[in-house]
Amino acid sequence: MIELCNRQKADAWFCMPHEADDEFVRQFARLVRDRLDPQLKVYVEYSNEVWNGIFPQHRWAGEQGQKLGFGEKPWEAAWRYTAFRSVQIFRIWEEEFGGLERLVRVLPSQAANPYVSEQILSFRDAYQHADVLAIAPYISMNIRAKGEKLSAEVVANWTVEQVLDHVEQQALPQAIRWIERQKEVADRYGLKLVAYEAGQHLVGVGEAVNNERLTRLLIAANRHPRMGEIYQKYFEAWERLGGDLLCHFSSVGRWSKWGSWGLLEYYDEDPRQSPKFLATLRWAKKLGQNVFLPE
Repeated sequence: MIELCNRQKADAWFCMPHEADDEFVRQFARLVRDRLDPQLKVYVEYSNEVWNGIFPQHRWAGEQGQKLGFGEKPWEAAWRYTAFRSVQIFRIWEEEFGGLERLVRVLPSQAANPYVSEQILSFRDAYQHADVLAIAPYISMNIRAKGEKLSAEVVANWTVEQVLDHVEQQALPQAIRWIERQKEVADRYGLKLVAYEAGQHLVGVGEAVNNERLTRLLIAANRHPRMGEIYQKYFEAWERLGGDLLCHFSSVGRWSKWGSWGLLEYYDEDPRQSPKFLATLRWAKKLGQNVFLPE
């Protein structure tokens, strides 16, 4: 990863494993200090989505937090342990780098829930030792086999236009509201707002992943020209609301029942056939990034 960042002249983002001890963190920081291009910055984060209850790192952090008396409820203990351990990790990196000039210290949270952000940032004044609040404000359309609002049985019979209408009229405004609320939290604590992941999130969940008709429909929506227009509105909203760095979740990845995460499906795909790829590169170029736009 260090070599890749050096070749691409791209800032690095490293997530320290949730069970890593101080010595591991220190040796990792030294390796990055010694080998990464000194012109590049380093984003440092404790694990990945520790707030997210589906991951083992959430359960582990909850257990550690409860042992330390950070809360009776395991999820609250996990949030607070995230703040506690993050600050410990930041201090080690600061010692090894001799200051803060090259470091961007990341406190992560759940995009849809500013309360979680408040809990993490405020615990023992963790925000005073951080630089950014990081969220993943996806354009979310999670479809379950059975649901009160969206169900696989209903959505699978929609047209592509109906799916995109829902995305544009419901999912996109929801993502923008998340950004607005989280920006208010970040501003209140004097931090920048960044997106550690972003993009569309059209996917069946649970038993709905096996609905082949639904999978084909969501893939078709991702290929549609309107998806590029939705991405453009999404990026414009992020910029207008004062968001800083935004990382799209995946550049290249096969689209399937598990989601259409990649901007492209294959490395040798004609990028001109992916509206969301073109929208992303247009925005990157507008911001001054050195990208090749195949138009």
